[in-house]
Amino acid sequence: MEQSTNAVGGAAALASGLRKTLTAAEKRWTQWPTGANDLAKVADAVEGIRQRLAAAATADDPSSVAASCIDDLRAVLEWMTYQSQTIATAQALAVARKTRRFVERFGVGAATPGIVALFDSEPSIIESIRTRNAAMIAIAGRHEHLALPAPLIDPGRLVEPVRRKPSRLDFIQRLRKAAKESQR
Repeated sequence: MEQSTNAVGGAAALASGLRKTLTAAEKRWTQWPTGANDLAKVADAVEGIRQRLAAAATADDPSSVAASCIDDLRAVLEWMTYQSQTIATAQALAVARKTRRFVERFGVGAATPGIVALFDSEPSIIESIRTRNAAMIAIAGRHEHLALPAPLIDPGRLVEPVRRKPSRLDFIQRLRKAAKESQR
């Protein structure tokens, strides 16, 4: 009986820690579209597990209920870790793009090895997000009863469209437009 009480207590402590982690992640998650809704869904999942733990005291086998809840809490923790890493990676990608635009615009340090590596890292960053999203989807699939949301970051939206170089026609059109404006 004491062992099952310890298991329930440990699971309750883990659930409490997850709620605190969710509160800490709120600012980062809500910066993204649907982030607030996703946060609420995960909080609901944790709360549902906490309610199951509270009911475990009156269950026939509290240790099996606690083990099931611990398994679910670990799944939520793993899912949240992937989600937080994906958000951090997407933010790093945004900073890398701003840096690249700055370097391209002003030509500052364009030949520096670190800047060249930064330019080349974008596809691997997006692939990393895809990998983490696949892991999150797998976790949500194994624990469907938790109703974990879809990954917050869509790697397809992170891919920048290919910017084409201006053609000769574009150049001629700009020259004509400039000539017309200077004649006025």
